[in-house]
Amino acid sequence: MEFARKMLCTIVVVRQDVSQFRPEFKDISMRIGIHSGAVTSGVVGKKSIRYEIWGKTVEKANKMESMGLPMRIHCSQDTQTFLRYSYNFEYRAKLGTYLLIDSEEAQQEGIAKSRRILEQLLT
Repeated sequence: MEFARKMLCTIVVVRQDVSQFRPEFKDISMRIGIHSGAVTSGVVGKKSIRYEIWGKTVEKANKMESMGLPMRIHCSQDTQTFLRYSYNFEYRAKLGTYLLIDSEEAQQEGIAKSRRILEQLLT
C-alpha cells in the first residue's frame, strides 16, 4: 500500500512541477488496483528473460485498476480486510470494493517527500 501511495504522490509532483517544463505531463494520471491472495510466478523466456506472475489474484488486481478512479487506490474486500486497522477506506457499494482514503496531512507529506526525491534526481 505504501508503494502505491508513493506512486500517486510522485504523479502529483510531476503534474505540478515537471509540467512547467514539459506541458504534456500536466494531465498525467494513474489508477491503482490492489488485491491480496496467492499467485503463481516464474521466469519465462530464453532470449528475453523476464519474471512474471499469474493467477486469479493478478486478474482481480487488474480489474480493480480498470474499474478504479484516476489518482485513487482501489482495493478488493480481501485487501481491505488485511489493512482495515492501518488505513481508512471508503466502501463502494455498487462494486463491493473499497477506495483508500488518505488524510490531507498524509497526502501533503507524501507529496513533499516525492518532490525532494525528484529534485535530488534532477540535480
